[in-house]
Amino acid sequence: MVTSADVVLVVLDGTERTRTLVRGLVDNDVRTALTSDSVHELVPLLSGARRGLVYGVVADPSDGRQVDRLFERVGQTLGAVTVILDPGELLTGNRAVSHAA
Repeated sequence: MVTSADVVLVVLDGTERTRTLVRGLVDNDVRTALTSDSVHELVPLLSGARRGLVYGVVADPSDGRQVDRLFERVGQTLGAVTVILDPGELLTGNRAVSHAA
């Protein structure tokens, strides 16, 4: 169960299901980091979001260096990631898991 103490990283996959998931997290005051390889996918979810609650990073989830940098940036902004939600299974390898708190 995710709580407001968590920092959740959501890997966007372009589906309405994932957008609904993000809205639910934000509505429940869960610190939420969003990532996509497309700024066009991030912007609608960031519009009107409370500062300090939602953070977006454009990154290619299949590029290990970009994934490393993603976790650094989220950690500096929201805190260490405690939960990774990747409905489309876009993150590759165990690299992301090694970053989660």
